[in-house]
Amino acid sequence: FIPWKKLYQQFLRREQSALLRVEQILQEFSIAQEHQGCVLGLVRLVSCTGARVDPSRLLQLLGTHPLFPKAHFCVLSKFPDLHSKPGVKKMWAVFAVMVLFSDGLGDIQRLLECFRSPRSELALLEVTEVLHCMATLLLAMRNKSIPISNRLHYNIFYCLYLMENASGIVQPLQEGRMDFGRADVRLTHEQQRILSHKIEPGQTVKIMAFAGTGKTSTLVKYAEKFSELKFLYLTFNKAMAEKGKMVFPRNVTCKTFHSLAFGSVGRR
Repeated sequence: FIPWKKLYQQFLRREQSALLRVEQILQEFSIAQEHQGCVLGLVRLVSCTGARVDPSRLLQLLGTHPLFPKAHFCVLSKFPDLHSKPGVKKMWAVFAVMVLFSDGLGDIQRLLECFRSPRSELALLEVTEVLHCMATLLLAMRNKSIPISNRLHYNIFYCLYLMENASGIVQPLQEGRMDFGRADVRLTHEQQRILSHKIEPGQTVKIMAFAGTGKTSTLVKYAEKFSELKFLYLTFNKAMAEKGKMVFPRNVTCKTFHSLAFGSVGRR
């Protein structure tokens, strides 16, 4: 009942049957480096993969997402055959483009929230199957050196990870909202690696991650674990600094970059 999830896991393990199956799909939908419209092939695949449901109501639900207008226009521009009526293929094509347009984890989580509405006829499993489909092909495209951002696969992967490892529904991240130290979400192995490393005097540790993936919540956990150390948390705006003061432990000083500079050189 979850063929794409199984294929994704098998592809990650480099099982020969999965590699061959994915290669067949890439060829069937012209997803190759030499094809300029290879991303369109991915969208076309998703449009044929999603569950067959009444799309009219679901398109209305998707219309509440801020990425819908841009994605809808893109689908109508690139797929003339989907112009005529709001068919199910058009709905899944719009969904796929919205995922590709997502800036971070929060956009995809908000997208899933659209389908959690009582008006939705889709089971969440049917939506996550489509995400596993996209994750599989995006990973395969990266392996084929097709120039596409790794952020796209990572956002989907991390969203699915949070869903599978949360005790409840993972709420979408609001713009500007920080999700600090959620007790119902297990730390990823990347976060565990950060927490297991104690920084030494004079040492620099750089954490690189996409928007909404838990950088700040990891820092909160880190400061809590190493309470004997003192930290300085710098942000670009006062609202984030004030929020930081509420969630970080006492061994963390929270300031904006401007206030740090003002404290050093004063007003000139």
